[in-house]
Amino acid sequence: MKHDAIKAESSFLNLLYAFFIAPLAFLLLTSSCQAPPRQDVQQFNDKAYEAHYRSLDSVEHYARKALQLAQYDDDGKAEALNNLAFANIVRMDYAKAEQQLTEANRQSDRTTRLASATDATLSTSFSQS
Repeated sequence: MKHDAIKAESSFLNLLYAFFIAPLAFLLLTSSCQAPPRQDVQQFNDKAYEAHYRSLDSVEHYARKALQLAQYDDDGKAEALNNLAFANIVRMDYAKAEQQLTEANRQSDRTTRLASATDATLSTSFSQS
């Protein structure tokens, strides 16, 4: 009798884990690892740009936030680097500004190459159909 009750409780716990706890844990893990929307990156970049000639500290603050969020957004990353370079040019730190502008150019080139490759692939696909 006790053995059957323990077996039933164990089966219930296994089902609870399989259909509720494991999927919930997976959902929480994957949702917390998703990239932030591009809109957030753009908002920080817009705030950084608006702060030009007003507050270099604000430019840097918002540009760094945008750069942190733009992990998978090459355009957003390039714009954030441009904003940081602006602040460094005004501060006459030309070496740092040059590094940031070079990296921004690399990000822009990568985006351009990806867009060109996508266009070429699409045009080839449509011409074959």
